[in-house]
Amino acid sequence: MITLSNPKDGWITLSITTPDDSVDIVFSDVGPDSIGQLQQIVTALRQGSQNGAAEFHLEPAVASLDVSCSGATARLGITIDRQHPLSLIYDRQAFVNELDSELKRIVPLCTEWTNPGQEKN
Repeated sequence: MITLSNPKDGWITLSITTPDDSVDIVFSDVGPDSIGQLQQIVTALRQGSQNGAAEFHLEPAVASLDVSCSGATARLGITIDRQHPLSLIYDRQAFVNELDSELKRIVPLCTEWTNPGQEKN
């Protein structure tokens, strides 16, 4: 299951849970456009790409999500400051559908954020 918490004081939690493991990434609106990068992952995977990546500012740490697909499986690699790698296995279609659904729900709630889901100039 993939969920995004409602934004609060500039923070959102991305939770990813599989039958074998779970991880929460609590990220800030400061730094990279994490919401936009997640949207790009969804778009790329829907268009047949096998890979995608997003970066999250944790203040002061940085986390990354690297998605690599093979067939119907998505391998999610998660690191914090390039350490403590965690690998989760997820059904590709479920990953795309769940993430897309959460992004559509969360973007209108990001009123504190500057252009959520859009590249910042």
